[in-house]
Amino acid sequence: VIADLSVVEFNVLTGVHKTSKIRKLFNINLSEFEILGKNAILGGSVNLKPAVILSSLEESKTRVLPGFYFERSQLLQIEVNDEARTIKVLTKVQFPGRRNQTINVRTFSSDGEMTENSNLRPDDKVSLLTGRIVNINSNVSLVAGTYGNRRSEFSRGIFLTRIDEGGDKTVLYYDYGDLENFFSYMKARRQEKIKDRIERKKVRGKRAKFFYRLLVHDVIEYGGAFVLIGEAYYPRYNSYSSSGYWLNPYYPGRYSYTTFDGYKYTHAIVIGFDNKGRILWNNSFEIKDAIMYSLEPLVEVSLNGDNIVLLYNYENVIRSKIVQGRDVVEGKEFNDISLKFQDDEVRNNDSDFGGLERWYDDTFYAYGIQKIWNDNEPGIKQSREVFFVNKIIYH
Repeated sequence: VIADLSVVEFNVLTGVHKTSKIRKLFNINLSEFEILGKNAILGGSVNLKPAVILSSLEESKTRVLPGFYFERSQLLQIEVNDEARTIKVLTKVQFPGRRNQTINVRTFSSDGEMTENSNLRPDDKVSLLTGRIVNINSNVSLVAGTYGNRRSEFSRGIFLTRIDEGGDKTVLYYDYGDLENFFSYMKARRQEKIKDRIERKKVRGKRAKFFYRLLVHDVIEYGGAFVLIGEAYYPRYNSYSSSGYWLNPYYPGRYSYTTFDGYKYTHAIVIGFDNKGRILWNNSFEIKDAIMYSLEPLVEVSLNGDNIVLLYNYENVIRSKIVQGRDVVEGKEFNDISLKFQDDEVRNNDSDFGGLERWYDDTFYAYGIQKIWNDNEPGIKQSREVFFVNKIIYH
């Protein structure tokens, strides 16, 4: 059964809302949603292949944008430009006869007509793995993301590309070892060992290479420059084995199996660059103990004057760090979630549910589930389970 979709539009001042229907032509696993004027743009996958749908909220007309439904491709991002009334779609592709992967950028008008189709051209021995696009103006864009060796799923650095009106696009590469503060989240002794390794390689005319999986956020425009956030992670697995009469009732056998045990996050990087794709500064932020079973951004960013606040909520503790470019203004801090009563005591946090989300401007909300003990407050149970929401503002 293919169920239609509903889009609800709210007026935040009056609370008045309007519901529009989107006719779904096929079942799609949605990952992207944007609004341009009176059109909704939805992106996702159909049978593991990318698909993008354009739907008019006024006329209940739905159209599939061309050129995406083929093998060896993955939808990365949909970005709309309200001023130019255009839709840009990023996909990672591997073309027949090519061993490396690249990023394709297609531009569509607001009615779904394709006006531009361009591919970034990486070096032959390099694959572009992830990418996010940001519009500088109606004619110029920047693409930022990660790159790696040709057949590897691990990234070894950041690439930046400016796409000019004439279609010119030069890919600039920055290895992780070239970023001066990429490893600053580590303890001093470990940092020194890595820096020594980088210097020894340089003396011999070589480059020290470091490989990571990096989850890349949308690019943020900030103070005339741009900021890219990425979170390093790795999947964890546990192996189990047991003996028994599994296959033969007369002879014992050994049975082994492996289970997925979540994504372990290690640190976030924050990189500032100009509108030419040149890196201005970089910094990093340790993510301690965080394990997620779905791969999604954990760290949020608050921009306050010259300060950039990096923060995340894990097990109902807000962890934060304030930087100004390459300089650290305030080291890592831990702030517990506010409780309702003074004598409330947290006995257990539900680590599988909860998080931190941007609300509006630089205001966030943290949410989750806690088991609370309080034997001093009259009129409440000694033990209770609560769902909480905390409003968070950094000054």
